[in-house]
Amino acid sequence: MEKDKKDLTSIIIGSAAGIALGWMIKNYASKRLQLEENKPFLQELKRMERKIYEDGKKKAAEIEQIKKAVKAEHGN
Repeated sequence: MEKDKKDLTSIIIGSAAGIALGWMIKNYASKRLQLEENKPFLQELKRMERKIYEDGKKKAAEIEQIKKAVKAEHGN
């Protein structure tokens, strides 16, 4: 009787561990697949972010030129 109880406990624990491991692997694979499916979207976001950064840098340079021109014009 005691051996049957240990065997049943081992089977239950093994099954629970297998289910948990399977669930973790399924979630990992699902998230990885979502990243691959969204890759073009993420690349587009990165491209847009780079363009915004470059435009901001260009505008900052233009503003700096205007400041220099105003400073030179007013003699400060």
